[in-house]
Amino acid sequence: MNNKSLLILFSSFACYFMSIKIAFSKTEIDSLQFYIEKITSINSNKDLFDAYNYLSKEKDKRSDLDKTYIYYNLSKIDYTLGFYYDSEYNAVQALKIIDKIADSDFKTSYKKSLYTLLGKIYKALNFNDQALNFYNNSLKIANTTKDSVVIYNNIATTYKANKDFKKANDILLKAKELLPKINDQTEVARILDNLGAIKTILQDPEAYTYLKKSLKIRQKLKDYSQLYPSYKSHFNYYFSKNNIDSAKKYSDLAYNISKLINSPSYQIDAIKLKLKTDNNVSINEFLKLTDSLEKVRNINKNQYSLLKYNVNKSLLETEKQKNQKTIYKFSLIFTIILIVLILYLLNIRHKKQKLEQIYQTETNISKRIHDEVANDIYKYMIVLNENKLDKQLQLDTIEDIYYKTRDISKEINVINEKSNFKDELKDLFSSYSNNQCKVVSNGVSDIDWNKINKHKKITIYRVLQELLTNTKKHSQANLVVIKINTNRKKLELQYTDNGIGTNLNFKNGLKNTENRINTLKGTITFDTKPNNGFKAQIII
Repeated sequence: MNNKSLLILFSSFACYFMSIKIAFSKTEIDSLQFYIEKITSINSNKDLFDAYNYLSKEKDKRSDLDKTYIYYNLSKIDYTLGFYYDSEYNAVQALKIIDKIADSDFKTSYKKSLYTLLGKIYKALNFNDQALNFYNNSLKIANTTKDSVVIYNNIATTYKANKDFKKANDILLKAKELLPKINDQTEVARILDNLGAIKTILQDPEAYTYLKKSLKIRQKLKDYSQLYPSYKSHFNYYFSKNNIDSAKKYSDLAYNISKLINSPSYQIDAIKLKLKTDNNVSINEFLKLTDSLEKVRNINKNQYSLLKYNVNKSLLETEKQKNQKTIYKFSLIFTIILIVLILYLLNIRHKKQKLEQIYQTETNISKRIHDEVANDIYKYMIVLNENKLDKQLQLDTIEDIYYKTRDISKEINVINEKSNFKDELKDLFSSYSNNQCKVVSNGVSDIDWNKINKHKKITIYRVLQELLTNTKKHSQANLVVIKINTNRKKLELQYTDNGIGTNLNFKNGLKNTENRINTLKGTITFDTKPNNGFKAQIII
């Protein structure tokens, strides 16, 4: 067998095993759905037992979402069979799980269904106020017309159990108005049957019309689990009319259907109906006492189960709050650490900028000493060696070197910002003012320099010094005007000279001024053109 044949054979086996895996996986999903459908459309007691057996085994193998689904359907089976406490237990288990799941459409849908089911359970246990509470919670999150109809029906039957027949009638009429908007005939039949039952109690002449319509729909649907309520409603109607023969007929039909679906609660209820028609005083008294005793027992048991759920829910909420507080604490700590880190990095950046400025300043000073002082001294030494200068010229040359050295010294001298700063500025302006170029200032004395911080004052001094030096070297100006004023808590400086102007070239001095102003998060704007003077506007 060649390689090609082996490859084809291997691929065939792979496809075969993959198809088997998919088939098994699909079977698991289909099986769950198959048994769920048995619950919603019951044909015999075996369907319920088979479904209950399958779901009980599956619940421990599944995810939380599936467990919620399974516990809900187990609760439905128990409710159908009349095992209300088991039904309540499974519904509460589903609620415990779903409370831990993140909010979603699935969670809302199943919470609504569980609230409705718990309402039905507590209503069956004669704990009607609690039933109404769950129904109203379910109604708040209902998002379809059918859901609202179902919940209205359940609320009405609970009011009926509380003997508030007028409220029950009003609620059912609300539900009846919504019936044209739904296609579910099972729900239509349920509303009509309950409305007929309430109107029977209220002695409304329309009662039998609703009962008859409901029974016809249920017989057509062959929904055996729903036939029992219709037979019971017909029994109550004829019994209220003292038509004992017709009442007996429907009590027999009710009993037979309760046996068919193997519902112990329905069977017991049907036997009670049959006993009522015997008109035996002792039996009727016995039935009343039995109902009263059962109601008391149900209330006590129900209180315990509900208390257990509320305690668990409270503990879960407390745990959630603790987790939230922990998250808030960590978030606060993280934020503080982040702020400290940012401040630290900004401080490093500021120090780096200062070092760069110091380096640049030192470089400039070194260059100026070399270019302006050292070169002049070297030239003077050569000339002096050759005896080419007379005494006066020698003195003038030495004096020129002195002034250059003094200017450089002024540029790097320590600024006494703690003293009267306006005098420091005026001294600076006067040192650059001479016969060739006059420096005029305006507004220096109007500023309260004590309110301006140290770094800002030093920066202003050095920037003006750089601009004056630039004017002296390059502009050939004979007038410099410096205006200083405050505007909306900001300091504005305008520097203008009437020199020859130039095309901007950000080297050395001008670049230094820009760096200094940027350090204070201020702005400096230059405006200069050839033969049009030089302007700078500073805002800090």
